[in-house]
Amino acid sequence: MIPKIKGKVAYVFEQPNFDADLICGLDNCTVADRDILKEVCMKDIAPDFQNYVEPGDVVVCAENFGYGHPHIGGPVGLQMHGITAFIAESFCPGFYRANSLRGVPLIECQGVTKEVHVGEHVEFDWEKSELHLLDSNKVLPCKRIPQKSIDLMKVGGVMEYIKQIRMK
Repeated sequence: MIPKIKGKVAYVFEQPNFDADLICGLDNCTVADRDILKEVCMKDIAPDFQNYVEPGDVVVCAENFGYGHPHIGGPVGLQMHGITAFIAESFCPGFYRANSLRGVPLIECQGVTKEVHVGEHVEFDWEKSELHLLDSNKVLPCKRIPQKSIDLMKVGGVMEYIKQIRMK
């Protein structure tokens, strides 16, 4: 089942070419323990983030988000707080590949950083590839998500895809 994307914007990464390793800190970019990643997530960027983020929230990102090494610690830390999707102007190819293989909803939407703010309620329409800004009553067109990425989202990533689909 495709995950429902409806929640508030918990954070807007306004800097283009943002290195996702900074989300949990460079000292933690290779940490695998999800509880540690949750604990250190966003501490250096928005120290109060953990006080207001809620399950179902999303993050919005500028151009080429995830630039740098494709470590998954930052995205995992955000997901441990309930972040359900990354909505960006564009993604760095390494970030996109690593996280789409994990089944993470990655939505490309030009102009999104100029239109949303922290706390804005949004909903993604999978059928029309549109982002609905519920508080301002605006609709932004998004790039259609590739079917293979949707297939991976439905089952929870490439490992589950292999188990459930390919090894039947």
